[in-house]
Amino acid sequence: MRRCRSLLHILASCLAALPWRLWLCFPKFMRASVYIRLGNWYSVQEWSIQRLLFGLILKHTQDRPPEIEANNIKFVHENTTIPVPRILDVVPDIPKGTASEGLILMTEVKGVTLVQWLLSRTTYPPEFFHCSDLIFGPAHLRGGRSLKELSELMTSFNKPVLDLLSDSALLIADLKKALTELRSIPPPPSGEVSGLHGSPSYTFDVETVV
Repeated sequence: MRRCRSLLHILASCLAALPWRLWLCFPKFMRASVYIRLGNWYSVQEWSIQRLLFGLILKHTQDRPPEIEANNIKFVHENTTIPVPRILDVVPDIPKGTASEGLILMTEVKGVTLVQWLLSRTTYPPEFFHCSDLIFGPAHLRGGRSLKELSELMTSFNKPVLDLLSDSALLIADLKKALTELRSIPPPPSGEVSGLHGSPSYTFDVETVV
């Protein structure tokens, strides 16, 4: 009976995934058009990420193949217990202006981001937010002051205070567990320094490919 239930569960999973597998057979330009339209209609934009309906994330990649990030996420999922998104679709080489863009459709990982965690525990001087609004707001509200002048003004304020003593134990434990799992992944037999499975290693800080 238990074996029969397992077979039924596998069959149900395959049937549920069938429509999506058929969708992935459509041309990439058609899938990309649908994703972009959904992003324009229903999303909340955060930098290169658009939060869609039903807990989906649309990630835009520029100047690099989207397969790199997607394959790295899949690799971490297969070799660790670190919570990562589930990759649903990868669409490379979408013409956009003078550059080529890629798309990654993935599921959202529930939780609090490190940025949110740090911001909620950081106390800024009152004038910091006013100056920040001037820098990122319309130019006519700056009173003739340049961005350089406003940036220099911000450096004269009291330093923000970060509280790491009250409840940082859980964060430290999570980071330690994740880093320990990543470090425990066996290196490639060749010993070469590269991207995943011998692919090029992208260093985005200096915009180079090794």
